[in-house]
Amino acid sequence: MSRIEVWAVDEGRVERITEHPFAWRLLLGLGIAWILLAIVILSYHVETLTALAVFTGIVFIAGGASTIVRASSVRSRHRWLSVLLGLSGMALGVVLLLWPAPTMYVVAVMVGWYLVAMGIVHFVEALFHTYERYWWAGMLHGLAEFAIGAWAASYPGKSLSVFATLIGVYALVHGVLETFGAFALRGLERDLA
Repeated sequence: MSRIEVWAVDEGRVERITEHPFAWRLLLGLGIAWILLAIVILSYHVETLTALAVFTGIVFIAGGASTIVRASSVRSRHRWLSVLLGLSGMALGVVLLLWPAPTMYVVAVMVGWYLVAMGIVHFVEALFHTYERYWWAGMLHGLAEFAIGAWAASYPGKSLSVFATLIGVYALVHGVLETFGAFALRGLERDLA
């Protein structure tokens, strides 16, 4: 099949925004995987901190990988920031998997501040891309990450089930937005083909 390149106009400047032939399918696969992970997390009754740390570690490794994949398929001035945050998310996930028995306080603080940083970056990225059709979805994503992260960082002593639910909701929101983005990119590719 032929390679489809998607271009965007930003303040009179034309730039290629994707280089992969079927980037929308990749985003769709990531979105479905996130939704399935959310279903598993929300369906599982977390009774131990170790289980919570493992689920959280998996979410952060998957989130970091998905951020890096998205950054590699998009051409932007801010791509390096997405790669940096993706690598830091994966590192946080590995730490949680290798050290699954920290106190609830440590898990909540690490996860909370990471989500606050990701929320700010996604919100600001959305403001830089207001020319896109669904730029506000990135803004909502950033606000959700920021709110969940701020809650987790400021109330680290809450119960395991509440924290696991927040991680599950984060995975679900992330999956829905990845899926939404995939279909938006598919529509853009069709419009330009």
